[in-house]
Amino acid sequence: MSRLTTRMDTKPKRNLVSACEQLQAEFARSCHKLEVQGNCSLIGCYNLGALLQYHYGELNRAEQICHRAIEICQALACQDSQVRWTAQMIQPYINLGRIAAARGDSALSLRIYDNVYRLFHKDCALAIDGYLIYGGIIPDLNREDPSLAKISRNVYVLESIRALLQAYDYEGLLKFLDDLPNQASCEWISCQDHAILEGRMKALLGMSRCRDALSAGRELITRLSHDGVRCPAVYTVFAEIYRQSGHTANAGKALDMGEKGLMHENLRCTDPYTPMFAMYLIALERLLLQDFDRALVAARTALTRAGELCDEVGVIKALIILTDLRSHGSGLSEGDSVDWYRQLETTCGGSFYRFEKALAYAELANENCRAQTRTGPGAHYRQRAFAMFRALQNSRLGRHARELSNQLADAGSPAGQYDFDSTRQEIVFHKSIDSVYERLMKFSPAVVSAT
Repeated sequence: MSRLTTRMDTKPKRNLVSACEQLQAEFARSCHKLEVQGNCSLIGCYNLGALLQYHYGELNRAEQICHRAIEICQALACQDSQVRWTAQMIQPYINLGRIAAARGDSALSLRIYDNVYRLFHKDCALAIDGYLIYGGIIPDLNREDPSLAKISRNVYVLESIRALLQAYDYEGLLKFLDDLPNQASCEWISCQDHAILEGRMKALLGMSRCRDALSAGRELITRLSHDGVRCPAVYTVFAEIYRQSGHTANAGKALDMGEKGLMHENLRCTDPYTPMFAMYLIALERLLLQDFDRALVAARTALTRAGELCDEVGVIKALIILTDLRSHGSGLSEGDSVDWYRQLETTCGGSFYRFEKALAYAELANENCRAQTRTGPGAHYRQRAFAMFRALQNSRLGRHARELSNQLADAGSPAGQYDFDSTRQEIVFHKSIDSVYERLMKFSPAVVSAT
């Protein structure tokens, strides 16, 4: 629900083990370059390190890495180039807003996005961890990094919408969208029309104002058509509106239109990730509509495309749907069912996206996938999922974690405690990501020469 189908992140979520290894190598190179001539790619390493911790479910550590990056920028701004390192301070600060949003603290998240926007577009001073940035430096910052002004605008609109959706604050989102024309120029707000209309559509849906949500959706489709933009995934939002209002036939037709849009050759060629994610959303909506045979076709397609893109999270999500379909007596053969189940076991066993991994274990624990028993493999996976969700409650996507943890507890509270970092793979990766965290936190740059 918090994803904007009109403005998706089109970067596949690949294996975190490889990403961790690459980060360690890049960090070593960046440290050396900094020692000899000054190199801002160092802060890029900190941004990536925070992202790794974020996906691993360690939001406290992700936050600490961001603050450490800001601290390094402040120190270097005093001895090297004030403009260069002040510009580098902006991205870690924005990332703190994203971390706050993931915790459900939309007030802090929106305040950060608003601060950045006001700095670049209203000449308002901004204090980042005690370091004061005055509006008068903005022309210099824009010359140093011309993308910052645009980033600040996009973050203010798009990330604010996402944060409010993540917090389920639909009334707050409508208020934010209604107030936008008073805060920003109409010229660049029009560039975000698609996301703004989708945000309004989802806010109204969240408030059960289905008729108004459809009206906003029709306006969005008209705007997309006028602008020549193809966005098949948006039809899954229409399907959700129709499903929640009891019009299942119309929901199915909306998904048909989404699938038809996915057949467009230009869409497949220019952005391979969007069709994969759209097909996953279609599979999920088909499953909710109990159109199991077509959900099966869509989920298989999503799985194939996610595999081709090496998108680990996409593979897990598609396999969860396929495994779940077995309990509904869909067109899966017994061989297919076992294959999807085992593939999900293998994939989530080697994955370190903790929330998605916990979802996978919850699905593996589903009693429809195993014999009707509370002992054996089903109980083992329920215990693992329960332990993971408990660990995630105060870090990432806490509301979902609490709800799913409670559901697992209702199904039979696991006996004893389970350490979710107990397998050999998990222990090795945990040590690796611990090492990265410690290196990032302990690194202190030497004096650099101005360039």
